[in-house]
Amino acid sequence: MKNNFYSINRFFEEYAANAAKSDNKKVSFAFVRNEEQIFVYSVFIAYNLTETELFLEKLVKSLLYIVGCSRIIVDDLQCVSILSSLFSEDGKRSFDYKFFSRAFKANLQFEYAIALPDPRWSGPKAGGKEKGKRIGFDAGGSDIKVCAVVDGKSVFSEETLWLPKLNSDPDYHYEFIRNAIAKAYNILGGAESLGVSTAGVVANNEVRIASLFIKVPETIFDQKVKDIYIRIADEFNLPLIVANDGDVAAYEGALELNADRLLGIAMGTSEAGGYVDKDRNINGWLNELAFVPIDMSNEAIRDEWSGDVGCGAKYLSQDAVIRLAQEKEFNISNDLTLAEKLKIVQLAAERKELNALDVFDTVGFYLGEAICYYSRYYDIG
Repeated sequence: MKNNFYSINRFFEEYAANAAKSDNKKVSFAFVRNEEQIFVYSVFIAYNLTETELFLEKLVKSLLYIVGCSRIIVDDLQCVSILSSLFSEDGKRSFDYKFFSRAFKANLQFEYAIALPDPRWSGPKAGGKEKGKRIGFDAGGSDIKVCAVVDGKSVFSEETLWLPKLNSDPDYHYEFIRNAIAKAYNILGGAESLGVSTAGVVANNEVRIASLFIKVPETIFDQKVKDIYIRIADEFNLPLIVANDGDVAAYEGALELNADRLLGIAMGTSEAGGYVDKDRNINGWLNELAFVPIDMSNEAIRDEWSGDVGCGAKYLSQDAVIRLAQEKEFNISNDLTLAEKLKIVQLAAERKELNALDVFDTVGFYLGEAICYYSRYYDIG
């Protein structure tokens, strides 16, 4: 185990082996977003094993942040009791309870049922339409990008700097976004659709949670931010698709590689994910891999936002590179920005310095272990 890293995939394998030798039972979970979006997953558990509660916690947390919903139906009453206690307003996983209750506009709940609904999932059909006039918009943390396309060819693109995370007035965000889209619309003389790529939790073209609007009070967020792209699209009478930026990156990768069943992982200031299915469609899962646990060691790193330990954001990001470099006694000033600290390690790696190469080798090890775990839930063939 590198740096005392204990892979969650190994923990799951060991639990499954122990459960197989015990008095076990099959338990199934239906993660229900709506009638057309239901993901079903089954495992064998053994209540006589002391690790069972921890196993259930990590399993359900992983699937919540991968799939995304606020309603889970389980065919085992004891399991419902355990999870309802863990994922509650005052429970161990209170952060996750509040996150999903807000993201899906209904309190996160676990229900018991003898028979679960059949699995089915209808996601947004993105891409595949090159003909006509179309507008693409990307909302980033430091700039916004807009492009105008005619028959698949770009005729206009522009980047504009903005400070979304420092502004609490949602009118600031609205005007920046609206003006950029209006410019592309006017250059085209009209358009047939608008596609939006944005960080955060997206559902039904609504922004449910996003760090871009972190300064906006929650009550105002629900009034003026949640449907910000819908209102702008309606103003220009444009059909709209809003997708998480990780999904958009995965879709672009699928086109470039001529591939399907593709999981895209971005390792930057945090960890982001996106997925394209066998039909090369974005399936609309949450793909918030930053919150998915990957390290089960007693020394797992704590995430400042969620309060949980061992989550991907602290292992597959610039935070991981900087932390590992400091453990190897890199001389990095605390006065530098995170980006500047990262650059020091990157330059050292380019010079083939062994301690820097070892840092990235360790991150690569984390990534490999994480992919093994993700493949339990994603069809990545």
